[in-house]
Amino acid sequence: MSTPRSGDFGTDALPQAAERAALSGQGLAGDWVRVRRLLDQAGVGDELPLRQRPVLPVKPDSAPVRPLELGHLELLLPSFRVARFALDALAGDGGLDTGSLDPEGGDWPCVEAALLRIREAYLLRFPRARGGFSLGDVDRLANLIIAVPGYQLARRFGRIPCGPLHPVLGSLLAVAERLQCTTQHLLFVAEDGATWPPDRAVSAAEMQVFIAGLEGPQASGPDGFGAESWTRRFLQVAIDGVATSRFTAIPQPRAVQRALGDLESAFDYALLGLQAFAVVGSLGPVLSRTHARMAGIVQDWRGPRTPTLERLQAWLEKAERLQEGHGFRGAGEWRASQEQAYSQIYAHCSVGLADPVRLSLQEQINGRLTDQHRHTEDTLRAVLECQGAFGPAGGDGGVEWLLDCLMHAFARTQQVMGLAWEIQQRINALLQREPPRRALVASDLYRGALQGGDAHRPPVLLEGLDELLGFRATITTGRIDITGLSSPKAS
Repeated sequence: MSTPRSGDFGTDALPQAAERAALSGQGLAGDWVRVRRLLDQAGVGDELPLRQRPVLPVKPDSAPVRPLELGHLELLLPSFRVARFALDALAGDGGLDTGSLDPEGGDWPCVEAALLRIREAYLLRFPRARGGFSLGDVDRLANLIIAVPGYQLARRFGRIPCGPLHPVLGSLLAVAERLQCTTQHLLFVAEDGATWPPDRAVSAAEMQVFIAGLEGPQASGPDGFGAESWTRRFLQVAIDGVATSRFTAIPQPRAVQRALGDLESAFDYALLGLQAFAVVGSLGPVLSRTHARMAGIVQDWRGPRTPTLERLQAWLEKAERLQEGHGFRGAGEWRASQEQAYSQIYAHCSVGLADPVRLSLQEQINGRLTDQHRHTEDTLRAVLECQGAFGPAGGDGGVEWLLDCLMHAFARTQQVMGLAWEIQQRINALLQREPPRRALVASDLYRGALQGGDAHRPPVLLEGLDELLGFRATITTGRIDITGLSSPKAS
């Protein structure tokens, strides 16, 4: 298996890279770290809010790294980051040519013609947007534009050459990424204590103001990447439908023709990827709610204050402090805002994919316990009681409350995994990928659910159960296995 050269992506380069990692058992830690560095340099790194930061699905150097498999990719790296991953990580030279960012010449006629075609494809799936775009519409449209080159780079067969992306496709990708980062900020980051609802009407002029406000003075670099006239014209065409009639029938370069010829598949990839993003992201509120409920149980504990209980309370207080400071008035408002945004993203993507009517996202991850969970519950009860970490009387019933809290968290996590894996399988089929060799486990998704570096990311209770409560939970789509350890780690 040869390493792909710049300008020669090869039909199997991305699958081969994942295959090498899976067979070696070493993962792609080095590649992922490099991806993170390149994305930071591109302006999508730690300075952005949590939900905008690229996923870094590796643990610190002291912990083992699970092999990355291509069949899990969109659950670890959002689909709207895959194009840049393919270009930067595997091409090796950045691979992004934004062309001539001049709306009066250069590549603009082809860019405008492509935008008009993409916009019309969007309106065919979301006809309500013909009356005006909402913030959610703009977010989905930005994802579709990103997916036009992204689908070509991610699919298994018939890819466009990697290396320097055609200037028209590079220009579409560059500006659409900036637009998408802005919509994500408005949807997920509180301003004056609240986020923007997805159904809020927006215009091209408003979005340009928001882009400029978020990017600041560095947005207009010497290469013209953030040129105001380019951004304004791009948004006018994409959102308001304002176009120059003489450009509508302009012939496209071959690479652009090929990408636009697969527009329907690219659209499916964008919407499925957004659904995966919403499902995985919904783990964040699930974990936060688990922390809040467990903190209440610990505070109301009737039994003796054992060392395990004190250690758990200290950990939960730390988790609450780390979650503060994101512009919301409290963790409850943060959870409600995130759940609303993810639920609406999921629902609208279902409409665009013409999926049959089904339960909402929150209804599908309700944490309802079934008969298959009873054995796990009995095993966990026995582990907690055997350790005696909460006193001889089990905290006067506190252990049962703790058990109920953990089991519902496990069940909701498993439901998220099942739904996420269902979407990932559809993506793999669309891209003609081989199925992954190993099963998805919950720890694969935690870093995607709470993105950001370890210094910024709230801790995840389910990752620290061995140290806090003396057992390990391994959650897959079909099983929840509880492994008791000798005792909780001493503080």
